[in-house]
Amino acid sequence: MPLYPYRCRRCGNLTELLWSGFEPPEQVPCDACESESTYRVIGVNAYHRSDAQKTARLDPKYDRLVDTTAKSAAGTSEDRLLRRMKPFE
Repeated sequence: MPLYPYRCRRCGNLTELLWSGFEPPEQVPCDACESESTYRVIGVNAYHRSDAQKTARLDPKYDRLVDTTAKSAAGTSEDRLLRRMKPFE
């Protein structure tokens, strides 16, 4: 269902209306002052990024920082977990 935002001409408050019909209503009362003098505004759409998109936006300096910190820390080796594993019987 679409969410329609309306701005009040009297107090400037933004009122959002969840509407299940085909056409949104012409007038929506303001939540703050209950004035009928509202107008519809363009709403902001939300979208979700994938993990790959989030990773691509990371700062390259952060990657270098993590790599240097991991190399300089004691006991951090890529194979440290493999050495701890016991073979299946």
